[in-house]
Amino acid sequence: SAALETGDVIHILGLCILVGAGYIAMDDADKCRIMSQRVVPLDQKGNLAYLEPTGTQNEFYDRKPRKKYKLDEKEIEIDSPPAPLPKTKIPLVLRMGSNAIMGGQALFTGNILGAVTSLFLPAMTQGITEKDRKEYEEKRVERYREYLKFIEDEIAQEIRFEETFFNDIFPDLNETLRFIENRSRLWERRKIDDDFLTVRLGTGTIPMVAEKKFTKKKFQMEPDFLELEMYALAERPSLLQNVPITVSLRDDWVLGVVGDHDQTLDMVVKMISYIAITHAYDDVKMVLLAPESMKQELAFTRYLQHFWDNERSVRFVATDSSDVQAITKYFRDRETQRNDAKRANFGKDHSKEPAYIIFALDKNLFEQSEVFKELLQDEKYRGFSFVPAFGNVPKE
Repeated sequence: SAALETGDVIHILGLCILVGAGYIAMDDADKCRIMSQRVVPLDQKGNLAYLEPTGTQNEFYDRKPRKKYKLDEKEIEIDSPPAPLPKTKIPLVLRMGSNAIMGGQALFTGNILGAVTSLFLPAMTQGITEKDRKEYEEKRVERYREYLKFIEDEIAQEIRFEETFFNDIFPDLNETLRFIENRSRLWERRKIDDDFLTVRLGTGTIPMVAEKKFTKKKFQMEPDFLELEMYALAERPSLLQNVPITVSLRDDWVLGVVGDHDQTLDMVVKMISYIAITHAYDDVKMVLLAPESMKQELAFTRYLQHFWDNERSVRFVATDSSDVQAITKYFRDRETQRNDAKRANFGKDHSKEPAYIIFALDKNLFEQSEVFKELLQDEKYRGFSFVPAFGNVPKE
């Protein structure tokens, strides 16, 4: 005897009984008599466990072409401020030069006209120059600060765009679950996509992708205050808030999960769910090595075709040594067939083979598979990703 779980199927003398969530279903219920008052007909309309069937038995889901816009590596150029007019500290008399000497002689001799042309007109010219310099400086400051405000708004707009982009490409699990209902983005990621095998782990803060371009600081005797304002804006960190934190299981193909039991299990369940919804089962296969004590929490994996081979003859879920040996034999035979195919047809394209992700929640079961330990020693990705989630993760 054994305790029944959701999804179990019982066969008794040709009668098929399916154990559901709060109900049981039989394929020929009209010929059966229920003698117990504890079992009553299911009220389909008022029972949340009942789901109205959709489609037909022979209906297949065909993935739609993915609508994915690319995040270009944008550059935000910040121009330096226009140079101020040079300031002179030479006294007015010295700047007037020979005109001051001639004007002094004219005053000494009583030549009023000569004094006016030599002293007063040059002095008035210098006064007009100072006035122009002041007007230019006021206009320079006003216009450049308007420009810095424009650049600041452009940076803020780019931050909002990138935040929207990342949250759309890597939605949270609740949003991802809606893909199953509307089927608009179910299994949208293919091997040709740059985010294939990329999983969202949570949210956090990351730097803006767009790069700010500006001139490097140089030595100056008298730094321009507008240039300092420009550097303050250019060097200010531009951060994206509450955006997805992701990891690529193709680039980082060994990813250890460390924490207490509940946190570790929760992380693994979310990763499995995320991968199963965003990747088709012919592109990604998953292997689960878990102790018998976690069977209840991981029961949902029995419904995922990602945990079966294409012929549905081998299930990639192991809870004891015999299961591990069966899975190990499968991959040994697969490697032998692949090597034979290479020798028979050199250069054959193996890109259609699925990627494999091994979730190891039990160290003893993992160490019983020599195949996985050998693959873990490789220095480059060979189509296998490993997610050890037990106490002492491998040093690799």
